[in-house]
Amino acid sequence: MMRHSIKIFIGIITLFSVPAFAEKAISITVKTNEKSAFAIGYFVGGEAKGSMGKSYSGKGPKNKKYIFGYRKNFIHGDNVYCGTQILTQDSKITLITDGAKCRIVIN
Repeated sequence: MMRHSIKIFIGIITLFSVPAFAEKAISITVKTNEKSAFAIGYFVGGEAKGSMGKSYSGKGPKNKKYIFGYRKNFIHGDNVYCGTQILTQDSKITLITDGAKCRIVIN
């Protein structure tokens, strides 16, 4: 009987704690139409996230500063910094390059 009560208690605690942890993560999609972009991504909380190509979707912490950018031409190309933003909810970010400058637009 005692084991059964402990299992029920653990189940109830798990039920209420999982949504609390899930709410701290947000979905981020970052994309660009820049022809010279080889890889794209962001830096948050000391961790770089991204992939080769012109778009990347991932998850990250809520209420943190995100640094967005892309790498030009090939794997050893120059990094292009596009901007920073503190994200509080699921976000779609577009990186727009105008000449030598890059900026972010939140959709």
